[in-house]
Amino acid sequence: MAGTPAEEAAARLARRLDDLDAAIGRNPEDAAAHRDRAETLLGLGRMEEALEAFGRAVTLQPKRASYHADLGAALLLAGAHEAALDSIDKAAELDPGTADIRIDRARVLRAMGRLDESLESLREAATRWPGDMRPWYTAASTLYELGRFDEALVSADRSVELSPGNAETHNMRGTALQALGRHGDALAEFEEAARLRPGDAQPRYNAGVMLFTMARYGEAVVRLRKAAELDPDSADIHACLGSSLRGAGRHAEAIESLDRAIRLDPTDDFARAERELAVNGHALEAGRDPPDSYYALTETAASLLATGRPAEAIEPLRRAIELEPGRARAHSGMGEALMGMGRGAESVESFERAVGLEPANHLWHHRLGTALGRLGRHEDALAAFRRAVALAPGLVHTRTGVAHALSSLGRHAEALDEYDRALELNPADPSTHTSRARALEALGRPAEAKEAYRRAVEIGHVD
Repeated sequence: MAGTPAEEAAARLARRLDDLDAAIGRNPEDAAAHRDRAETLLGLGRMEEALEAFGRAVTLQPKRASYHADLGAALLLAGAHEAALDSIDKAAELDPGTADIRIDRARVLRAMGRLDESLESLREAATRWPGDMRPWYTAASTLYELGRFDEALVSADRSVELSPGNAETHNMRGTALQALGRHGDALAEFEEAARLRPGDAQPRYNAGVMLFTMARYGEAVVRLRKAAELDPDSADIHACLGSSLRGAGRHAEAIESLDRAIRLDPTDDFARAERELAVNGHALEAGRDPPDSYYALTETAASLLATGRPAEAIEPLRRAIELEPGRARAHSGMGEALMGMGRGAESVESFERAVGLEPANHLWHHRLGTALGRLGRHEDALAAFRRAVALAPGLVHTRTGVAHALSSLGRHAEALDEYDRALELNPADPSTHTSRARALEALGRPAEAKEAYRRAVEIGHVD
């Protein structure tokens, strides 16, 4: 009886591994066989053995650049970035004329967070091999990660020009257009990517997300159902499908899709929130009162906070925490409400609970930093803001949080550096220009401060 496609592929790889083991048994010095064995082990998910086999191939033929590059790529997958860079650099030393190696080096640098160096490596590759779309494509992805969407689009445009039949280039261009708010153009690119690669779920998912954003829920459902057929184990696809079904008023189907998303990823707060809304909608359709839900309570509190009513937000937040004490959003909301009421020490405790529950969420660290700063605990605030920057270096507010804390500590030169970094991310942010002007004043640089104030006013901010 035939298995699933994944089971059949694994069986083929296992047979291939047996053949390679037999070949190596006959000739243990066959470097190419060790390299092929490593690739097969990677396909089977046996990373440690794959790295050992790649290393054996390199030992047998240390002057073969491609073997060093293959080892570097595997080390990158394993998260061993420094070792990966060493292997890629060795490959480049042996064969400086290969575009693949230069691009691999950029990818390793990107994984290490050295994004400017990664971009420089890609620029060199694009100059040296002008007809190769890969440096442009990889640069577009890196620029997108940095939040430099206009530049990402320029690079994506060039990658499409060089390889118009490549689905990935159209998908990347659509991603950049989406970030710039050009939804119709982004949808067209995602649809073209789906046409070029009909068996790939990703462009159909992206098209579905775009249609959902445009409130074209019925069309979104069609794209997302096809994406779910192609990738039935993707929690994101089922969550977005459920959300689109809810938008289309098909609440029972929405609950089914969202239940599947939650089974695939029990930590998906978006799917849980959407399911609560779908359950409420289904209850209303049946003429029943909707149940009290975590999402509804936190949304009510968010509306009260947004309209300057923190005291009224306390009760729905308290009830939300009682319902699900292990979810961070209500604790962060409680921190905001308490801070708005002037209860600073209690607000810090609530934000610390949110951070403890979701330490990878930059927003909770940022809000904790704000609360600590209001209590005059500027060193602690600086530490919280620095954690936020480490988690989300491409966001303006994380940088300005660090800068404000440094200013409060009298470290104006360092604050100025952070304001400059924030303006690199968003040169049109008037409040950052104003804060920068104050830092310049504190440093005794009145002429530059005046120019910074002028720029803030020019953009439209008068403090």
